[in-house]
Amino acid sequence: FSVFAGDQVVNLINQGRSAGVHAVLATQSLADIQKKGGDALLGQILNNTNNYLIQRQNNPTDAEILANVIGTEDTFVVTTQVSTDMAQSAMGSVRETKSFTVHPDEIKRCQVGEAILVNKQSFQCCHLKVNPHSL
Repeated sequence: FSVFAGDQVVNLINQGRSAGVHAVLATQSLADIQKKGGDALLGQILNNTNNYLIQRQNNPTDAEILANVIGTEDTFVVTTQVSTDMAQSAMGSVRETKSFTVHPDEIKRCQVGEAILVNKQSFQCCHLKVNPHSL
């Protein structure tokens, strides 16, 4: 895909979406898209696509961008107070926070045959693992 990346691809995605036609784009890394059209092209493609099949990304920036595209969820952080003798006390706190639905480290640690499937329309995310012996 990255060989053909450019404004014409964004037009194809936009026109296809309005006509109910789906395009399947594949690239090794987000940097391949950025090389062709910079951050603007990458942003257009990410804004106009809703389904992602993400395999291991070795570039920490790519993993961070993809984790941000997937989004965050509400979680709670529970803390506890520990005394100097390492004994746990009854003191602590609970606070609400946001955390990545899929952490960038999960994306960087995918093994061969593993991927993260993301559907932004239904806000679903699942981890896939292909058994190489079933192919």
